[in-house]
Amino acid sequence: MEKTKIKKLLKWGIVFLSAAIILTCAFLYKSLLVDAENLRQTSESTENNLNETDTPVYTPPLTTFPKQPQILSGGYKFIQNIGGSGNENLIEVYEKENYYDLIFESDSNNYDVKNAGINLARVYKDGLIDCAPLLLSKGKYLSSCTFNNEVHILTDEKGTLVVYKSDTKTTQTVYTVKADYINALLVNCDSSLYLFYQTAISVNAVDLSKGLIFQKSVSDIKSFVFSKGEKLAFFLGFDDGSYMIELDANLNTVTDKQITKNEIIYAEYKNNGYYIFEKENDNINLIKINNDIEFTIKFPDASNTELFIKDNGFFYVFVNCDKPYVGYYAPDGSEESRNNTDFSNIINIRKAIFSDNKTYFLGSIKDGAGQIKTVMLTLYGSLLLNTKILTSYGNSQAGHFSIEENYATFIITSNSSYAEYKQNNGQKDLFILCTVY
Repeated sequence: MEKTKIKKLLKWGIVFLSAAIILTCAFLYKSLLVDAENLRQTSESTENNLNETDTPVYTPPLTTFPKQPQILSGGYKFIQNIGGSGNENLIEVYEKENYYDLIFESDSNNYDVKNAGINLARVYKDGLIDCAPLLLSKGKYLSSCTFNNEVHILTDEKGTLVVYKSDTKTTQTVYTVKADYINALLVNCDSSLYLFYQTAISVNAVDLSKGLIFQKSVSDIKSFVFSKGEKLAFFLGFDDGSYMIELDANLNTVTDKQITKNEIIYAEYKNNGYYIFEKENDNINLIKINNDIEFTIKFPDASNTELFIKDNGFFYVFVNCDKPYVGYYAPDGSEESRNNTDFSNIINIRKAIFSDNKTYFLGSIKDGAGQIKTVMLTLYGSLLLNTKILTSYGNSQAGHFSIEENYATFIITSNSSYAEYKQNNGQKDLFILCTVY
């Protein structure tokens, strides 16, 4: 009997011991799996951290605004710049009493310019920039003007014409129209803001406060030129010549007639007449018309032609001809040549200012090394008094300038990073240079 009990106890003892061993092994196996998984995750995390450490993400610092100008000595007042690590290209400058509004295109997204696209920046005449440039649009710039003391900008955004109005901190959409356009222009005239656009079959005008108010059906247009200046007029070119369409403030047609058998490439209304450049074979004709043609001046064809009207006379500039030519047509009808000065290295003339019997041209020249320099040319009569080179290194592009009582302010683009331009943030920046002249 005792032996039988002992056998049973041993049997159950072996069973419990075997179960304990199995449970212990299972527990140890699960622990090993958990440890292995933790080790794998730790290894992956370490590897990821190492990879992140190998390729750090670097964000360039942004400029703190207001941005103060760099004060200079030796005939300068100050220099200021706007730019990012890419290229900034000046499009248009609007000058007010105490500041400039600059419209420019940028492909930067750091430093001064946080957004690539068409931007607006306000620079005060003491050089202060009070806030970062404002993104207007990522579309294509077409035209701009000021209206009610605000800048208005026309852009193309995937075939849609969009008009914005903007100050330095906000922007607002004023008008949009889906148009299969060929040309488009924003015009401020007689206290109204108009959008003109040409399609393959019509010329249209929109009063932005009223909508479409003018439409002329035309086809096979070879050229379309809108007149600058004090009147609403445009010129349409066809196979048989060019026609002038002149409008009043309500966009009613005043004149609709053929004025030349040639293609018109430029028109401006001033001093009670239209100054027109027309292309005739290998010549450029400069004509002035009112009711009748008053005069015609013929010059060799040029790829860069500018007209600067002074009183009842005007300067005309042709460059990229065999010999660049600067001429003046006097109010009494006599032509005074300015060609006794060497302008052979001129690339373009961007702007002219008439002051105290002097003429100031802002333009670009190409030096012997092929570098493009921005210069101010000062003429007194036919005598070139001074050529002031504004950039000694790199390439630059003439933009805008104004003359105050005893100094001049220049707004240019440059890729220079030397001398006064050492604050260049990247490839090409906008620079505002104020200097005694």
